[in-house]
Amino acid sequence: MLSTTPLSQLHPGQSARIEHLKFNPEFTARLRALGLSEGQTVRVLRQAHWGGPLHVCLGLTEVMLRRSEAQDIQVTPLTH
Repeated sequence: MLSTTPLSQLHPGQSARIEHLKFNPEFTARLRALGLSEGQTVRVLRQAHWGGPLHVCLGLTEVMLRRSEAQDIQVTPLTH
């Protein structure tokens, strides 16, 4: 079994499969409405310095996430 890591640990250009969202039900529903749900593939486009937000892509949708939010999204990095 592959180990999971927080989305916040990925670098620009890396892709991963979302395994688990560790949020309250209301915020999880909001993220799922944006396309962030278990089983989806996410790619990190950019990462702000000094603990700033992550710019990620899910299919055709691009989303900015606070680093603290990305810390609570567990992913399995994909190797290509």
